[in-house]
Amino acid sequence: MSAQSVTKPEPAPRWWQDDLLHDFLRSPVALTAALLTVAIVAIAVGADVVAPYDSNDPASANLIDARLPPGSIGLIGNRYLLGTDPLGRDMLSAIIFGLRTSLMVGAASVLLAAAIGITLGLICGYFRGLLDTIVMRIADLQLSFPAILIALLIDGVTRTVVDRGDPGPDSGDRGLLLGAVCPHCAWPCSSRAR
Repeated sequence: MSAQSVTKPEPAPRWWQDDLLHDFLRSPVALTAALLTVAIVAIAVGADVVAPYDSNDPASANLIDARLPPGSIGLIGNRYLLGTDPLGRDMLSAIIFGLRTSLMVGAASVLLAAAIGITLGLICGYFRGLLDTIVMRIADLQLSFPAILIALLIDGVTRTVVDRGDPGPDSGDRGLLLGAVCPHCAWPCSSRAR
């Protein structure tokens, strides 16, 4: 083999050569936050396996064990680490299954808000003129109100509409509705480029 036929390895990508990975691996706060995030997502994904009881199953409700304090043992012998609710369901299981729903609603809201905002920003940047002015003034108007105020307003209006058909406290449409409402409060941040 001659010296000319030996090829040099390609240099590592710029982000690998930079201090980003080095700083991340040397920061205990960043590593702890990353590990906690991975653990929370793993618990949410594996809620069926991790949760001690199925809080979505109506048969798991045991009125005899209602309102037990944390660490109690029920009448049947079930241990409740975080106690039970008024229907006798395990609170730890309810939190674990609720974690899955919260992460799905949050991820869907962020992705939908980014999709709406980026699409409107691209359209306004491409066509400019009157369309850009109208959409950006709507974005300015939306940004002038606090997001919590808009969310409470939409929640109050939709509760009256949704609850007419289903007056129960556990309406299944509320999670879907919340996932659809949140992006409408956040899209202006993604659409503005200036």
